[in-house]
Amino acid sequence: MVDKTWFKNDGAGVSLPPIAKFDKTAVLVRGLFRSLDPHAEAPTDRVEFSRTFDEGDVEVTLSCRALLGASDVRVLQGLVAIATDRYRTVAADRLYGRADGSGEARVRVKCSLRRIASVAGLGSPGAGPTNSTIRASLERLCDVTVTWRLEGGPSGQATTEPFIRNGGSAVGHGGVNVTFHSRLEAAILASRKGEHYLKVRMDEARGLGDCARLLHHRLAHMNEGERTPHGRDKLEAYLWGESPSRSADRNRVRQLVGAIKELEGAGWAFEKDEASSIVYITRPRPLAVVASAPSRAAGHSGQSSKV
Repeated sequence: MVDKTWFKNDGAGVSLPPIAKFDKTAVLVRGLFRSLDPHAEAPTDRVEFSRTFDEGDVEVTLSCRALLGASDVRVLQGLVAIATDRYRTVAADRLYGRADGSGEARVRVKCSLRRIASVAGLGSPGAGPTNSTIRASLERLCDVTVTWRLEGGPSGQATTEPFIRNGGSAVGHGGVNVTFHSRLEAAILASRKGEHYLKVRMDEARGLGDCARLLHHRLAHMNEGERTPHGRDKLEAYLWGESPSRSADRNRVRQLVGAIKELEGAGWAFEKDEASSIVYITRPRPLAVVASAPSRAAGHSGQSSKV
């Protein structure tokens, strides 16, 4: 029997969550999500990624058997946005369970595939092809493992968790029962000053194409209103996880320019410094903040949408 309460508030007319709160793992690990050639054969060998965070005390290794693409970002963002919305008024210390990878999960998403599609901006919610895309993405995301090693800690000591889990038999009935790894869970529950998370604005993300969606996700490390320099190589690495080959260079430039134009339509600013080939990116502030903020003179001037 399927618990029908899982699907409450999944219907038409229900408001869509405005943000998704992430930890650094799902945003900063280069090459975890990338723009994939739809005609390329998926690799069968295990692919490993590793990254030492800026804090310098934790090494994170992610492992998976297949590369993850834009559809996987959409599904993950949809799940995290649903969780962020459902737990936004719940203080973390009122939820019993793990804070360090052990014990019961404190955050759980039970919802329909239709709800995921609506929140993620994925295909036609409820349609067979959309449901198939979500199920395939869930299978890939559940296959990812996250290993945490504390630098300076006991040799060989590490914590390994699934990136996400999808438990129960609800998938066959059009629903999911998803939990998240402990650090992503902590970011979803973050509410106090000093608790860190990276924010993806779903109202910006839903209408973006594949490359723009991936670039938007990777740029979530920027604070709202922040302006930072990026080289073209870095932007390409955000999308493809590697430096382009000569044969792919022209096509990738075209895709990158297209993604930048889409983000400009969502309020982001891209200004190129012709002298250095550096692109200055400004993340927009929420409309409510912009409306209340004093006007200020424009900063660096340059040419928009040219890489």
